[in-house]
Amino acid sequence: MERDGGEDVGRVEQREPRDGGDGQGSPGSSSLATVAVNTGAGATGEIADVGLRTLGGVLMARILGPADLGSWLVARTVAFDFSSILARCGLDEAALRFVARGRGRDRPSDARAVLHTGLRWSILSAAAAATLVVLSSSSLGRHVFGKPEVGALMRWLAPSLLLWAPTTVFLAALHGLQRVTIRVGGQKVAFPAAQALILAVAWAAGWRVGGVLCAHYGAVIAMTLVALGAGLPAWRRDVGAGCGLFSRRELASFAGPVALSELSTFVVLWIDILMLGALSTREEAGIYGASQRIAGLVSLPLNAVNMMLSPMIAASHARGDMRGLGEMFRATTRWVLSASLPLFVGIVYAGPALLRIFGPGFEAGYPALMCLALGKLVSSGTGSVGYMLNMTGHQRMNLVNSLVLGALNVTLNALWITKWGAMGAAAASALSLALVNALRVVEVRVILGLSPFSEGYAVSLFAGALAAAAVKLLQPSLRGAWGAAALVAVFMLVFVGVVVRWGITDFDRRLGAIVLRRRR
Repeated sequence: MERDGGEDVGRVEQREPRDGGDGQGSPGSSSLATVAVNTGAGATGEIADVGLRTLGGVLMARILGPADLGSWLVARTVAFDFSSILARCGLDEAALRFVARGRGRDRPSDARAVLHTGLRWSILSAAAAATLVVLSSSSLGRHVFGKPEVGALMRWLAPSLLLWAPTTVFLAALHGLQRVTIRVGGQKVAFPAAQALILAVAWAAGWRVGGVLCAHYGAVIAMTLVALGAGLPAWRRDVGAGCGLFSRRELASFAGPVALSELSTFVVLWIDILMLGALSTREEAGIYGASQRIAGLVSLPLNAVNMMLSPMIAASHARGDMRGLGEMFRATTRWVLSASLPLFVGIVYAGPALLRIFGPGFEAGYPALMCLALGKLVSSGTGSVGYMLNMTGHQRMNLVNSLVLGALNVTLNALWITKWGAMGAAAASALSLALVNALRVVEVRVILGLSPFSEGYAVSLFAGALAAAAVKLLQPSLRGAWGAAALVAVFMLVFVGVVVRWGITDFDRRLGAIVLRRRR
């Protein structure tokens, strides 16, 4: 049997579950209330995040134009998106898991020790990552990307890691305590809102790259202020002050594979824009970046559910409540698919109009947008499989998945970008993302005995196919912007009607009853 922190995870302490479940059966009413509250907070945060980041992306595109936007995206991807993984070293996921586990076992001293160690390690790793970026920036800008301005932007971005990494670890620890609203408020609201506000000022004032850099730093500072202002009092109330004892070896053994897995996943998700920047033009990279941002709308429901489900996976696994965990896993996967399908259809019909918002010339990214959105839909349809592995102590399996698929993604991008440009990058990324999640579905089934699929899932697929057929039948007679809007409305009517009639489960009814009671 797998060992977890020196204790046999099959031996569950005999105590009443904290969240109201029976420890063996379906989640209790208190647990469902947590699901309702955290799903609502996660969904609200994701909607705000996507809306604000899209607004920020539009403003950035208007300020910089396709060429300079391409340089900015390449620099930010290397100096912040990639380097933040090095700066965090998996410590945010470790804090989430072990704090949630300590909560499930009524051991707050574990939470205090994990946060204390995680913050110290994240500051050191962030300093090392920032130094590495600064030292390598000139060579990368000149010799790898052939754009010296990329190296200069990387040097300006690197110091923000020193604030970003420890703040992210602290917010993840709060997430482990089910303080989802604080993490959402910091990362999903304060960060993109501050960025969009400063970008709007920069656009009005005629600032260019300097304004974009100010927006980035302002967003990081805003997130930190929310974490300190709302998070510190909540932390003290939930776990108290001081520091307990926790195995550093256990923390490192979890965080290390998670960090490597995140680096490999980064390759799957972001290597396309880096290789476009190196093998193609700045303009094509900038247009592709806009397509990426719109395609990300399809993942909004999955991100919201991940925000809610991840600490509950760790807590349920610590209690041995696999039956209740399986029910939540299947239900949330069905919810994600049902919410993602309409978003995908909306992008199919409104994609060119959405791309034109970024400015002239961006509509050329529509074919890549369709390919990226399809890959996001397939990934969303597998549910929170990555978190199911990580939060139950199988992070090494997740690492192997990511390494294999990362290598595949790099290979496909190298082959297909030279042939088809942005469309080749989109196809390589979509295929890699779909394959890694399909592999995780199999592993979750074999290792944990759980599957994301259910009868309700089949109903959602049938509803999507029926609605798509209705849209295809009406499409020749409905054209233009109003016609596209009418087609989306037809899809929603058919899809929602079928799901409501045949796809609602007892779990959904119980959850709905709790939500209604809380609103009274």
